[in-house]
Amino acid sequence: RKLAEAGVDRLVAIGAYAQRVVDAARAAGLPAEHAVRAPDKQAMTAEVLADARPGDVVLVKASRGLALDTVAADLLARR
Repeated sequence: RKLAEAGVDRLVAIGAYAQRVVDAARAAGLPAEHAVRAPDKQAMTAEVLADARPGDVVLVKASRGLALDTVAADLLARR
């Protein structure tokens, strides 16, 4: 909900609570095609890169348990 209220353009979520996060963002007004659940980190990275443009800001937010620092590193390596 907070993401939609803050004007975030896109959400890609993974993990046990990903669908809840996506559903809440959609219910708060984020268009369905802009809030998606990815099945794994590789799909998440691909999803972000498919829409990323120069100058975009990407926030990778997660617990250490999901090791999403690897997604952040992949995104930085491909910029």
